[in-house]
Amino acid sequence: MNKKELLEKIKVLNPEDDAQRNKFACLLIGHSKIITTRFGYIQCARCDEQIGDALGGYFNGSKSVIVGHNCEKCKENDKLCTWKDKIFCPDPLKEVE
Repeated sequence: MNKKELLEKIKVLNPEDDAQRNKFACLLIGHSKIITTRFGYIQCARCDEQIGDALGGYFNGSKSVIVGHNCEKCKENDKLCTWKDKIFCPDPLKEVE
């Protein structure tokens, strides 16, 4: 699926708000490699769904970009992200206040 097809399908689904739009995007193209973390839990930065657990579970984040992390590894991984990872996601390398 290309970006145009995704946007057309989302338009047909007529989401109520951005949060629902983002959930539809993840359902259609998968979760983003751009992530957020809270207390050891890993969330997709697009839909905010929990996709991993770094506490008792296992999450291979070797190709992930953590929002606000801005380390060298995240900068390298950001270059590997495609439109599928970046659409409807915050800029992961922008500093979080």
